[in-house]
Amino acid sequence: SGKKKIRGTVWAGLDYKAIRKKPYFYLTAIMVFLTGISLQSIGNISIVYMTDLGMSASFVAATATVSSLVLTVSKILVGHTYDKRGLWTALAMCQICAIVAFILKALLTNSTQGMVFAMTATVLSTIALPLETVIIPLLSMDLFGSTAYNKVLGIFMAMNSLGLCLGSPVGDLYYDIFGTYKPCFWFFSGLMTAVVIGYYFVIRAANRDKARLLAEESV
Repeated sequence: SGKKKIRGTVWAGLDYKAIRKKPYFYLTAIMVFLTGISLQSIGNISIVYMTDLGMSASFVAATATVSSLVLTVSKILVGHTYDKRGLWTALAMCQICAIVAFILKALLTNSTQGMVFAMTATVLSTIALPLETVIIPLLSMDLFGSTAYNKVLGIFMAMNSLGLCLGSPVGDLYYDIFGTYKPCFWFFSGLMTAVVIGYYFVIRAANRDKARLLAEESV
C-alpha cells in the first residue's frame, strides 16, 4: 500500500522556504508547544497534588522511582512502535497514554483505589514523555525530510521548550484559582485530545505531499 511505501522512509523532503508555505508546518509547531505545556504542567504538580491529597511520602517517592524505571523502556517502546507501525501509531500511543493518565489523576483520592490510579497514571504518563524527546526528531524527519531537518528540528525544540517554561505557571494558576489541581488535569486531558486530532490531520496532509514527492523522484 501507499502507506507502507512511505512509512519510515528517509527522504530529502522540501527546502525550508517551501516548508514555510505549508500550513501543517505551523500546526505541528503549535501541537509541539501544547504537548510541552501539558506534560510539563502535569509532571511538575503531580507530586504536590498527591501530597495535598494526603498520600504518604513513601508512596509518592515510589511513584517517582517507578517513573524513572519506566522511562527507558518507554523510549524503546516508542522507537519500536515507530519502526513497526509508523509515526501516527507511535504518536497516538503516547498521546492516548497521556490522556488516560490525566483522567486518572483527576480522579485520585487518598484511598487504595486512588493509589492504584496514581501508580497506573505514573506508568502511562511516563510512556507519554517521549512526546517531548523521541517524537520531535521523528516528526521533523518523517514529515519534512532531511533537507531542512536542522532548521525544522530547531524550531520544534524551541516550541517545546517554550511549553516547558509555561507549564508550571499554568498548573500553579489553576491551584490559585480553584484551590485544587483537579481542574488542571481535566483541562489538559481535553487539550491533549484536541492535539491528537490536530496531529491526525497534520500527518495526513504531510503524507500526501510526501507520497507525491517520492513518486516524482522515482520517475
